[in-house]
Parts: sequence; C-alpha cells; structure tokens
Amino acid sequence: MDYNNVAQQMVNFLQENDAKNVEIYDTQDRCNYAKKIIVATSKDAISSRKLALLFKDEFKKNYECFHTDGLYKAEWIVLDFKDIIIHIFTKEIRQKFNLDKMWKQGNMIQ
Repeated sequence: MDYNNVAQQMVNFLQENDAKNVEIYDTQDRCNYAKKIIVATSKDAISSRKLALLFKDEFKKNYECFHTDGLYKAEWIVLDFKDIIIHIFTKEIRQKFNLDKMWKQGNMIQ
C-alpha cells in the first residue's frame, strides 16, 4: 500500500469538507502502531461529528476503520485505519493537547 498516496487522499477529503490546519505526520520510524498520523481541526463539535461520519463512509469502500473514539462529545475524534490514524479536533481541544508539537519532531508531509 502506498501510504503517502492514501494519506494525501484522506487529507484532500478533509480539506474539501471544511477541515482546517490539516497536517500529515510520517510516524513509521517513531511508533509501532501507525505509518501516518493526520491531524485536523473543525469549527465545532457538531462539525467534527459530521466530518468523521462522512469520512468513515467515504473511506469504508477501500479501507477498514478498526476503531472510532470520541463521537459522543466530538471535541476529539479518533479514526483508526490501522496504519493511518485520523484525529479531528475542535480548535480549543487541539490547542490544549497539542499533538502537533509531539509529531512535528519527526517528518511532516505537506
């Protein structure tokens, strides 16, 4: 599987559906559970939930989503596609937990 290509398709979908500040992090040399991590921001919890559900529906055709977490509160939603993990945050929660700082130490794509 071409993880760069798949991750870019996922980023494009997120951006086309109003996600902001979408970043792809190459994590294959730094963690044992994912090759890529994608971090995105939506304008609020309702938008996050809608985006996550649209995303799962779009990508289930070709990729299995093994786990989803955070849909209830929808401030931080995690979609686990095994080798690619998507984090959809509200702006406040993304700033609070600042995963970008941790993953930027590695290779950022895009």
